[in-house]
Amino acid sequence: MLYIYTENFFAFNRLKGFVKILLGRQNRGPKAVEESLLNGLDELGVQYVLNQPLKKPIGTACVISGSRTLRWALTQKKKGLIKKIIAGPNIVVFPEDAGGVLVDPAVDIIIVPSLWVFELYSALAPQIADNIRIWPAGVFLPPATVSKKTIDFLVFNKIGKSELFTNIVKYLNKAGFSYKVFSYGKFQQQEYFANLESSRFMIYLSVSESQGLAMFEAWARNVSTLVWEKGEYEGDGKSISGKISAPYLTDQVGLAFSSVEDFSRQLEVFLKFGFNPRKYVEENFSNKICAQKYLDNIGNRPVVE
Repeated sequence: MLYIYTENFFAFNRLKGFVKILLGRQNRGPKAVEESLLNGLDELGVQYVLNQPLKKPIGTACVISGSRTLRWALTQKKKGLIKKIIAGPNIVVFPEDAGGVLVDPAVDIIIVPSLWVFELYSALAPQIADNIRIWPAGVFLPPATVSKKTIDFLVFNKIGKSELFTNIVKYLNKAGFSYKVFSYGKFQQQEYFANLESSRFMIYLSVSESQGLAMFEAWARNVSTLVWEKGEYEGDGKSISGKISAPYLTDQVGLAFSSVEDFSRQLEVFLKFGFNPRKYVEENFSNKICAQKYLDNIGNRPVVE
């Protein structure tokens, strides 16, 4: 039996989440990770309970989101009610945030979603490096359908009205491409999915992504991506280089560009390239596959059929 805990363990957090949904300000990331893991465990036939108060001592508590929930779990461990704590991937931004709850020695395993986050956490808090495991969440695979493509590019914009965004839009207009802009935090999820079904490709603009679930959702619908990759992240006094904007981008799902000047060159290559993003997700990032990888990381290994 798995005991899984999230930020919604506390009623106040559940209320805050409900208000954010009403105001259209919900950060969907932690909820999407939770849904992926639970759906994958269901497919594996693994029993679990979610946000259940402790009535007896348990072996392992998996705290996947919420610094307050993790602090509660640490208190229970000190009381002898929990033997092992798995924390992450949605606890804090930097290891020392929230009073350093993530770097508490009583945390046994820390889950992060990608290599560059592992490197950042290891640089900021070397004492936890050996306890970190990399685990990306999976995504739901909708039925494979052949839909009518009415839009050339869906432009997913997380950098606002920047010079880069403005110049890319100008280029698309000049070249005669049709496109639709989705600004982060200003649309409903079903609207995003519907437009993915209608789009041939996606241009993704973001300074950094710990995993990039919105890209995974595009790939699951066989929409390949042309991604701006700045290649460097600076935060909390540390600089990390590598695949920062799209940690899981491969030539099976898309290409990257580094600047406005590089965009037109890479776009030409991109349009001629043969991608197969849905297959990439099917083989590596379905909910079931990723749930199994989570179990492997925490030392619990039911066999995937």
